[in-house]
Amino acid sequence: MTQEVAEGPHTILPDDSEFIEVSSEREKIFVASPRQLMWWRFRRHRMALLSGVVLILLYLVALTWEFLAPYNPLRHDVQSVYAPPQGMQFFDEEGFHFPPFVYGLKGERCRATPISSGALLKAICIFSVSRTMRAQYSC
Repeated sequence: MTQEVAEGPHTILPDDSEFIEVSSEREKIFVASPRQLMWWRFRRHRMALLSGVVLILLYLVALTWEFLAPYNPLRHDVQSVYAPPQGMQFFDEEGFHFPPFVYGLKGERCRATPISSGALLKAICIFSVSRTMRAQYSC
C-alpha cells in the first residue's frame, strides 16, 4: 500500500488507484459519498422515480405555458364564460399546424333543453318557497 504525503505537516492521503478499486459491493457503501448513497436509494424506490418524472414534466409545462395556452391570459371574454373547455388541435383537414389552435364556438342552443338552467333553477326555488309558505299559513 503506497501513500502520498500531501502538502502540510502530518497529512497522508491514499493513492487514487487504491481509492477507486473496491472489491465488493459492501465496501462500495463505505467509500461512497452521501450523494451517491442517496442516489442509489432513490433509484431503488420506483414511486420516487415516477414522482420525479412527473415533477420534471410539471416544471416543463410551467416553463412553456405561453406555448401551451391558446389565448392571451389577460383577455377575458364575457360572452364565453360558460363555454365548455376545448382541446388543443395540431391537425386539421390541411395537415399539421404549429402553434396549436382551437376551433371556434358556434352560438347555438341545445334543442333538448328549451329552458335555460338558470331559469329552471329560479322556477324550482319559487315553487318550493311558495309551497313552504302555503304550508305554514294554511289553517
